[in-house]
Amino acid sequence: YYIGPNDKPGDKLTTVSLKLNNYDDWLYSIEHALKSHRKIGFVNGTYNEPTPPCTQEDWDVIQSMLISWILATIDPEVRRLLPKYKTAKKLWDELKTKFSQTDGPRVQHLHSELHDCKQASGMTVALYFAKLTQIWEELDNYEPIVGCTCSGSGCNVGTIYQDRRDKERLHKFLHGLLPIYAPLRSVLLSQSPLPDLGR
Repeated sequence: YYIGPNDKPGDKLTTVSLKLNNYDDWLYSIEHALKSHRKIGFVNGTYNEPTPPCTQEDWDVIQSMLISWILATIDPEVRRLLPKYKTAKKLWDELKTKFSQTDGPRVQHLHSELHDCKQASGMTVALYFAKLTQIWEELDNYEPIVGCTCSGSGCNVGTIYQDRRDKERLHKFLHGLLPIYAPLRSVLLSQSPLPDLGR
């Protein structure tokens, strides 16, 4: 519940402004900014009401500060479209509802981008990898790792699924490299176990 002396209404916690088409980038940036202020729990539903020693007045101050911080990171054109909110959680949920693209066409578009993603002539390996990683990270938001719902304590289906996905990504990365990397690709694929993608 602490608000420091340097925390002020209207502080812009991130340089990324929410526009009509960049919700995922904005969300990544603002979530980390709120975590750094230890305030993410107020927008994700962890804290829904004041609990001692926090008073109702403390709660209202925190809500006002959070709303101010979030609004400061929203493009003025978008901000005009929003009604007034008394809690940061309601504002947070409204932004997600209005701007998050959780529909099938977006997922299809990402899979198409992934399929077509290859290292272009003149593109560094690092830049190619960064481009792939950006697509994978957004897909992870829409298609998270499958968890186990069985009651067995030794079930590791999530780990198995993650390993399989990591191998698929390694193959995709290697497949999209320029032809000059063919000998290196063969060497890497002949290793057992396969190297991890970061390596």
